[in-house]
Amino acid sequence: MERLGKLVEWNDARGYGFIVPIDAPGQRYFLHVHAYRRMGRRPEVGELLRFVPERQADGRWRAVDVARAVSVAHRQMRATTGRQRDRGSPYTWLPPILLALLGALLAWAAWRNRLPALLPAGLLAVNVATFAAYWSDKRAAQAQARRTPEAMLHLLELLGGWPAAWLAQRVLRHKSRKERYQLAFLAAALFNLAAIALLLIRNTVAG
Repeated sequence: MERLGKLVEWNDARGYGFIVPIDAPGQRYFLHVHAYRRMGRRPEVGELLRFVPERQADGRWRAVDVARAVSVAHRQMRATTGRQRDRGSPYTWLPPILLALLGALLAWAAWRNRLPALLPAGLLAVNVATFAAYWSDKRAAQAQARRTPEAMLHLLELLGGWPAAWLAQRVLRHKSRKERYQLAFLAAALFNLAAIALLLIRNTVAG
């Protein structure tokens, strides 16, 4: 039978904690992180949880099939509010504009026969590397393994991998909520776009 309880203790480093049922404050149920339906997050002390009690072989009780006790309506409301906030953020609408400008610059340089031969191949290589770095960092975050330094991700973006970084942020849902990180990402994208524009303009004028 499913019960409602509060997470009163949590050791994030070891991935376990204890739940106290709302209707029986004297009881404690062991919770392992593998029994927690994460929904992209970790357990937090004080949150209400729905769980199913299960007796272990040693006679003690544990919680299985554990999930946050949040109503469907509340989740939908938060999702709607989040989408509206995201649509109005420059971190959402500015990168596609920058990507369109990059495409226009490359097309213009190709039309004028002034597109450096190595530039498209170089951009392709750094974007593949950037997406792979984001994917690896996302996996490491989920497994609590060694992470890719943010400075390395920003360096890849600065070298021209920002389109893949933006795509990875949307597809993998990684690094898309940290405002400080997003600000550095946009700065890297703008700097790289300006550098490419200057290179193509000077190459066209020189030709």
